[in-house]
Amino acid sequence: MSNIEDVPTGPGRDPGPPDGPLPMGEPPEPMVEPDEIREPADTPVPVEPDPEEGPGHLPGDIERADAAGRTD
Repeated sequence: MSNIEDVPTGPGRDPGPPDGPLPMGEPPEPMVEPDEIREPADTPVPVEPDPEEGPGHLPGDIERADAAGRTD
């Protein structure tokens, strides 16, 4: 019995999963109604750069620093 196909299936043995897709039952209830508008929890606040952080904390800062001759 070197192959799994050679193992006899008898009463009490698990036949394995069915060949087709498993029945999924009823779909879950949606968490919100389709026409419900969800507001964000907080209003986004723009983040001001910290001058102590140095270059690289905003897009393009490294390029501007290189153009100005800074190599921090």
